[in-house]
Amino acid sequence: SRWGDFGRGDSTRSPEVGVRKGAEEMPKLYHLTLQRSSAITHAIYGNFSAPKAQEIVCARYKTLELLRPDDSGKVQSILSIEIFGVIRALNPFRLTGASRDYIVVASDSGRIVILEYD
Repeated sequence: SRWGDFGRGDSTRSPEVGVRKGAEEMPKLYHLTLQRSSAITHAIYGNFSAPKAQEIVCARYKTLELLRPDDSGKVQSILSIEIFGVIRALNPFRLTGASRDYIVVASDSGRIVILEYD
C-alpha cells in the first residue's frame, strides 16, 4: 500500500510520497521543557487537605501547585505536579455536608477531572 512502508526507512517507498529512493529514515524529534512556566494562569482558594487548612491551588500552563501559608506568613509549596495537557479552567467545589473542597480541572482537550488531595 502507499502508506504501508511509511516510517520504516527502507528504500522501497514510492516517489509519490515525496521521498527519494535510497533516502534514510527521518530523524525523531523530542520535545522537553527545560524551564517550567512561571506565569500563573489560574488560582483558587479552598480547604483541600484538611477542614481548617487555608490553601491556594495555582495553575501554570501545564503545572498544578498546592500552596499553604506557614505560621510566619510565608507561602510554602506543598505539591507541584505537571500534567499532560494545558489547563484551561480551574474551580473549587464542595459536596453538601463535606468539610473539604475538591478541584475541578478542565484541559485543552476538553476533558474534565475532579481531584482530591490526600
